[in-house]
Amino acid sequence: MAQGVSGAPATPLEVHVTGRRILATIIDGLVFGVLFAVMAALFGTVSSEGPASANASLPAIPTLVYVILIALYYILLEGYLGQTLGKMLFGIKVVNPMCRFSVEEPSQLQR
Repeated sequence: MAQGVSGAPATPLEVHVTGRRILATIIDGLVFGVLFAVMAALFGTVSSEGPASANASLPAIPTLVYVILIALYYILLEGYLGQTLGKMLFGIKVVNPMCRFSVEEPSQLQR
């Protein structure tokens, strides 16, 4: 007969935040969308074919800058504050499960 494995009880962390995490990711995506629109208006091309249709593009160098800015957004905000703007809005914080403190920026590079 199988027996359960005994060990130290897990400390309760609030992990039931799936809905809030999805909404936080949507907010972060909106931030990236605004950044892309501004960069496209400044460095790329933007066209509109009506009220519900738009097209924007960036050349190679601004696209690279855009990708770097997104990486820095996550590394700096989650690394130093433990939260992105979306997570701040919904009260979610990235913590180290071993000590419950904010993660350090080198940990972000490992993700």
